[in-house]
Amino acid sequence: MDNLSVAMPFFLISWVVFIGSTLWKPQKFRNSIFLMNALFFTVFFIAALAGGHMGTVLLVAFLLAFLALLLVPVLLIINGIVMKKYITKGNTNLS
Repeated sequence: MDNLSVAMPFFLISWVVFIGSTLWKPQKFRNSIFLMNALFFTVFFIAALAGGHMGTVLLVAFLLAFLALLLVPVLLIINGIVMKKYITKGNTNLS
């Protein structure tokens, strides 16, 4: 049994579950978990498709995930700077 035949069912099922759940109730938090799961299995499916370059695919996926984690604080700081101009002296709650 090769890697592709093992990865394919997980890849397809995870995307079907994510798309079905998002179409059924788009506001639910569980959709983000389903998306994370689908992306996780997508990486391994692409690695299985790559064959001999599996290590390179996994390294690139790891580096992209790491860069995305580093990007989050930067975007939050930029958001804070942008939101500062909407705060007036009398109105400081952002609820």
